[in-house]
Amino acid sequence: MKRSTGLSHHEAFDQIAKQNRFASWRHVVAEAKLNRISESAYKTGLVVGYDIKNAMDNWSSDESFVDDFRAFHFCEGDIFDWYRRSDDEAEGDERNAIPNDPTE
Repeated sequence: MKRSTGLSHHEAFDQIAKQNRFASWRHVVAEAKLNRISESAYKTGLVVGYDIKNAMDNWSSDESFVDDFRAFHFCEGDIFDWYRRSDDEAEGDERNAIPNDPTE
């Protein structure tokens, strides 16, 4: 992109960021830092998801669970896979199967 448009390195990064709905490249970098904890938890299998209706009944503020809206973005493919498999077509072990690790 830099060569084809004549933009400086910094300008090219900013333009790419804006094409992806970020304010600037600095915004991309800041969001990436904030995502590290969620991403690490997902990659190591330490994400617990609750339906909000059930979570409030089981939630205790003194527990080590945290509400992390960013985690959904790492897990949404798995969540939708589980949801799709929860129908009557799934049989036996397939119904309880855990999706493959997307990083493998």
